[in-house]
Amino acid sequence: ALGDYLIAQLDREGIRLVGPRERQHRAPHIYVIALPADPWLDYLNQSGIRVSPERDGIRVSLGMFNTPADIDRLIEAIRHRENPAASEARTSALAKL
Repeated sequence: ALGDYLIAQLDREGIRLVGPRERQHRAPHIYVIALPADPWLDYLNQSGIRVSPERDGIRVSLGMFNTPADIDRLIEAIRHRENPAASEARTSALAKL
């Protein structure tokens, strides 16, 4: 189910998943996001998000201790790098709730 949540969040952001999307055709814990490793790997690692390079993108490995909040943190980091001003405005608005 966590993998499905990751895919749904990637879809919302317009980020492609490399490999099969259907549960019966994919591993339940390994996902490759179509973001080039060179510009993204260091940024995500510096943001405290552990990912690894894969030939077609960034590999995200989910484990038994990962939660939807981890996925949300990944997506927020991607949003922030792509559009820092919009991300900071949204974070500020959410903090006031």
